[in-house]
Amino acid sequence: SAPAHAPPIALAAIPAPELAAPAPVVKQSTNDNATNNMPPPPPIPIKPPPCTMAPELVEIAKTNMANIRGEPVKQRDEWVNVWEKMKFTGWTTRLAKGLSMGNNYLPPGGHVKGKPGVHYLTSELEAMHFAVRHFGWGGDEFYIKQLNRQSIKRTSRRLS
Repeated sequence: SAPAHAPPIALAAIPAPELAAPAPVVKQSTNDNATNNMPPPPPIPIKPPPCTMAPELVEIAKTNMANIRGEPVKQRDEWVNVWEKMKFTGWTTRLAKGLSMGNNYLPPGGHVKGKPGVHYLTSELEAMHFAVRHFGWGGDEFYIKQLNRQSIKRTSRRLS
């Protein structure tokens, strides 16, 4: 006599857990301003060092930013966006020469044959300071990290 076979199992009826989509992870915020209709907290005020750039170059940079097609620099912009807007208004970089490392940041009308800090800026951090002081930028996380790095460098020099 023939052996009895069990009826075939319908595989489609058994859910495969490894094929199911993972549940979305929702990060709970401790200060959810959207749900309690409160405006976001104001940024921490940052006081950059005094500006030594030639006043006529400052005026050209400010005028160009005020007349930009699109949005001028906003207080809460990320540095990447601020720098793009600055480039769009005539700022450029030139590779530093000699013993200097990195780039020089030239405002519209600036030139590297002039004095550092007067006709051009010698670091990205100086360009950030310029944006805070003259364009009303409030800084971002990257800027704060750069400030902290510079603070650590100054402290370690004093300790040496």
